[in-house]
Amino acid sequence: MPLPAPELWQRLSPRLDELLDLEPARRPQRLAEIAAQEPDLAAELARLLDEEAIARADAVLQQPPPHPPPEDGAGLVGLRIGAWRLEAPIGQGGSGSVWRARRCDGRVEGVAAVKLLHLSWLGHGAAERFRREGAILARLTHPHIARLLDAGVSDGGQPYLVLELVDGEPIDRRCDRLRMDVDARLRCFLDVLGAVAHAHRHLVVHRDIKPANVMLGDDGLVKLLDFGIAKLLEDEGEGSTALTRAAGTVLTPDYAAPEQIAGGPISTATDIYALGVLLYQLLGGTHPTGGATATGPARLRAIAEVEPPRLSRVLRGADAAQAAAIAAARGSTPERLGRRLGGDLDTIVARMLRKRPAERYASVDAVAEDLRRHLAHLPVEARPDTWRYRAGKFVRRHRVPVAAAALVGASLLAGLAGTLSQAARARHQGELARVERDRALRELDQARAANEFIGDVLTEGSRRPNPTSGAQLDRAARLLAQQFDETPALKLRLGLMLGTMYGELRENAKARAVLDEAAELGRRRPEATDPGDRAEVDCLRHALAGDLARLEAVIAALPEHPAPEAGERGSSDATDQRATRAVCLTRRSVLLRQAGRLREAEADARAAIGLLGQPKPGRQLAAIHARRELASAVGNQGDNAGAAADWRTLLSELDRYGRSQSVYAARAWNNLATRLANAGQELESLAAQQRAVEIWTELQGEAQVDPQLWSNMSIGLERLDRHEEAAAAQARALAGLGPDSSFAVRHAVLLNGLNQACRRGPLAECHRLAAPLDDLLRQQPPGPTLNEALRRLVQAEVARADGRRRDEREALRDAVRLTAAATVRTTLLPSAATRLARVEFELGDAAAGLAAARQAEAAAAALARGFPASARVGLAQLERGRIEVASGALEAGRATLGEALRQLVATQGEASSAAREAQAALAALPPPP
Repeated sequence: MPLPAPELWQRLSPRLDELLDLEPARRPQRLAEIAAQEPDLAAELARLLDEEAIARADAVLQQPPPHPPPEDGAGLVGLRIGAWRLEAPIGQGGSGSVWRARRCDGRVEGVAAVKLLHLSWLGHGAAERFRREGAILARLTHPHIARLLDAGVSDGGQPYLVLELVDGEPIDRRCDRLRMDVDARLRCFLDVLGAVAHAHRHLVVHRDIKPANVMLGDDGLVKLLDFGIAKLLEDEGEGSTALTRAAGTVLTPDYAAPEQIAGGPISTATDIYALGVLLYQLLGGTHPTGGATATGPARLRAIAEVEPPRLSRVLRGADAAQAAAIAAARGSTPERLGRRLGGDLDTIVARMLRKRPAERYASVDAVAEDLRRHLAHLPVEARPDTWRYRAGKFVRRHRVPVAAAALVGASLLAGLAGTLSQAARARHQGELARVERDRALRELDQARAANEFIGDVLTEGSRRPNPTSGAQLDRAARLLAQQFDETPALKLRLGLMLGTMYGELRENAKARAVLDEAAELGRRRPEATDPGDRAEVDCLRHALAGDLARLEAVIAALPEHPAPEAGERGSSDATDQRATRAVCLTRRSVLLRQAGRLREAEADARAAIGLLGQPKPGRQLAAIHARRELASAVGNQGDNAGAAADWRTLLSELDRYGRSQSVYAARAWNNLATRLANAGQELESLAAQQRAVEIWTELQGEAQVDPQLWSNMSIGLERLDRHEEAAAAQARALAGLGPDSSFAVRHAVLLNGLNQACRRGPLAECHRLAAPLDDLLRQQPPGPTLNEALRRLVQAEVARADGRRRDEREALRDAVRLTAAATVRTTLLPSAATRLARVEFELGDAAAGLAAARQAEAAAAALARGFPASARVGLAQLERGRIEVASGALEAGRATLGEALRQLVATQGEASSAAREAQAALAALPPPP
């Protein structure tokens, strides 16, 4: 039941309150009196008071419109729906039910959630909404959205969806049960925001975000459920509008936005409001507008009109026992919780809950960014940008320097508790305090100057359309060359920062130029620059030059076990020395890894992580680099499961540091995708790769996405038979290649382009790409053995396209021999051996084909160690099973093909061409004896 127009509601509201306060028997008399004075209100008030209308309103608020009762669920236990057998009901709604189900077709083990539409709803709008829910879920692939596994219509004509089964409980209940503090709840909520943002990027508005639809699993993963009334923003046809308008009546009032209640337009801002309600409850333990304490029209009015109390004050309205319970569930006391929820969180939540959609955050990503900045003690966009506010944030990031500066009267914020404690400490420690004070003042001055410098860079960049990261760094380098001659320490430190950033963008020549200038400055002015900064500059310079000997000389000169010593600068210096050593060990780890000394590289990375411990804000990048090198070294040893775990750890740390939308995160997602792909985890790999591209696109625009990311996505799409999407991604990768593209990027992009052209045409493109790719592989790393193997694989691909099967076989034999002899485990061996198995068999040599298939299976299994299934193993088993069957070993072949099918369905999905091929091969076998 929508509310009347706002101007009418202002007149109706007080009269309606008056009538609702009366006993039902007295309402008609009072309504007649109102009708005599204000006849235009009487009819509307009568409608609102009508018992049947009130019942309909409550039905709208709490359940779907009335229809015939749902089928009795007791008779459905054991029923087979498609490939699934229903085991037990999970949930029941007005239009359908959800069941725990187990796969029963013998092809693969597994459990899932099966959602059934009640037969009584067929022919109604709910049936179309059910179909749309399946279509919407099919387009959403995100680690925090429950996946659609299958969909169809049962033999009895009942539509069903098969969804990922989420073992967990509603996010608010689980957070309370685990007594999660505010920061932990915010980190969980950031995962919710990531899922909703993904839906919005695919033009889907959820419209029913509430705790029951956000599950927190036993594994700590958040999952967003139930897109049953979701709206497609791109679909605004007449039928769609009627459908979604009808769906809009099936809402949850406690989480509905004012525009939903009023029947206004639905947008992404609608979800932002519901997210605000959810966040308010997660943090404050109560509903912002009273929730279930109000009923009927009063509840609608509260949503539309009542401004919620500020989050930090919510416990003031609760009784003492309730306030204590809410705070205890957050590991706090009412007083401490109130203080923790003040400031940023008050402002962020209030903005999410604005009554007018235009006054809320512009996007879910903007909400997430403010929450990340809050967690990192940085200024948030939602709060007025006052000097006092920014100064307060500065103090929290630089507690020691500010406190020491306060000792000599340069107080930044009066009343800061840390100032008093540092002052007392200084009075008792004399010379040490003066040293710390002077150091703090220098760092404070440098921080101010650095902030001004960064502001200049950003201000200049804002005057240009779509500035890229590289362009911003170029401007920063030009400004740095012109400034800070009077402060050598700051100039050197900023040069180190820019050199590091250039390195992240793989602009090595520019990085070395900036670092060479910084090193020269350090040599000229050693007394005015920091020795740790000078060492880090040298470590990075030598690492970029590939000069391991000079890098080791720098490390040898550093303290091996830095520790504070009495009478000297104390723990601050020791911490800085440990961080400097960690940075240099990380740089050495890179060179050792590139030289194939993988165990030494891993040891250096682990040592760096240990030295850094819990890094302070200024050393978070060092921790990111060390963790990244550890994951790379572990992965290069063939431990894809271990590397994937390390990449996930890094992604969690990036989220904790407020960098989940950074270039570092994009590269981490890309590297996670690569490790998952190497292990044959095709579906998971593609989801991670898509996340990498999404982040990079959001940061710099689609045109600036690293071409290797597009190429990797194209490969993942190709493996899952999404050929048109793969071709589009590959076209973007080719368009992004430039003269400065590295060997790794060029060879990956060109090789994928050749594979696609040779397999699906045009044949001329296949031949056109072969020559430059062959030339490239002749000249460049990763080494002569693998380069020659890659060249032979290219030749095999071209030979297959030309129909020259014997030439293809010879090239594949060479590739298998060369990759088997290599010291580095790569996917080249299982890929080449799997292809060779099929070619050998098709050319009449079943024994050679079987040997190649077994070699491929063993190599793929080694790469997939630690994973329950692998597409690469499944593909090798598919070839082995086909050869076994053709050779007369029917039962061995049946078992091999069955295992191949299990592996392929688990990692590629049952709709993949390889899974269908395995299924067809099994179906063609005679029944077992």
